[in-house]
This record gives sequence, C-alpha cells and structure tokens, in this order.
Amino acid sequence: ALSLADRGHQVKGVDINAATVAVLSGGSLPFMENGAQEVLDRTLGKSFQPTTDASCVSNASVIILTLGTPVDDHLNPDFGAIDSVLSGLTAHLRAGQLFLLRSTVTPGTTEYVRRWLERSTDFVVGKDLFLAFCPERIAQGHSFQELPEIPQIVGSLDDASGVKAAAFFDGL
Repeated sequence: ALSLADRGHQVKGVDINAATVAVLSGGSLPFMENGAQEVLDRTLGKSFQPTTDASCVSNASVIILTLGTPVDDHLNPDFGAIDSVLSGLTAHLRAGQLFLLRSTVTPGTTEYVRRWLERSTDFVVGKDLFLAFCPERIAQGHSFQELPEIPQIVGSLDDASGVKAAAFFDGL
C-alpha cells in the first residue's frame, strides 16, 4: 500500500484491526520494513489513508487483498478469513474493478474467490469484475528495494483479468 501511495496512487489501507489503523494514522508503523517510515511520513493523509471502513472500496478501480489462506492440521485450506473479507466487500463492489490476490495462498484460492464472487453477486469474473493472483515475492524488510526490481507474475482464470492485471503492474 505504501509503495503504491509513494508512486502517486490514491490508496486506502483497509484493516479490520482498529488498533493497527490507529497506529498508522498516528504516523507509526506496526511492523518493521526498511524505508517504510519515510514513505509513511511522505504519504500519510495525502496519497495514503488507513481506515477500517470497507465501503471505500466502492471508489477503487483496483482492490488488492493481502490476506493468506492458512491450512489446518490436514493441510486443507481455511477460507474463513477470505469469506469474512468478501462478505464485507460484496455490497461495495462495482463493475469494472480489478481484484488482486496478493498474499501467499493455497492452490485453488483464485478459483474459490471466483466462485464466491459469482455466487454472491450479479457479476461475472472476466466480464464484469476482473480477478488475478499476483504473488508478492519479496523478502520481509526489503520490499521497497525489491518491488521495483522483481518481475511480477500474473495468474488469472481468464484472459481479460490477466490483461488488466498485467497492465496495472506495467504502469508501476
């Protein structure tokens, strides 16, 4: 989020944890990341606004979900957190948005999200909404150095979503 905000994108960082949002809103980081404090100082209240209000996604052209899928003791994916996020976003989605899965997720998660979206909305992925898995392949603590250097992988279930996702990352 901070990297995008530093590149001039208007970014709303949505988190359900009000304490995390309060820390960010106060100008501090709840994590260690080389260079992040300087970027937060430059962007906070300008191109980056942390919030707990998920309704702001209705104004977004791109929604980036950075939420992994843990596995249970039998290595089955637990989609509970993703279900919760999607339930909170459904009313705020609009046609034309690009939805990117950015965290480490188990195989089949993109298909799971596609089915969830199509079952819970009137949208068809690849026609009305666009969905892609674009893993963030950086070392913790080095994201600001590595994000511009490491080529972006784009995975999608349909050509239109893949093209939109690739265009988004090409523009960075």
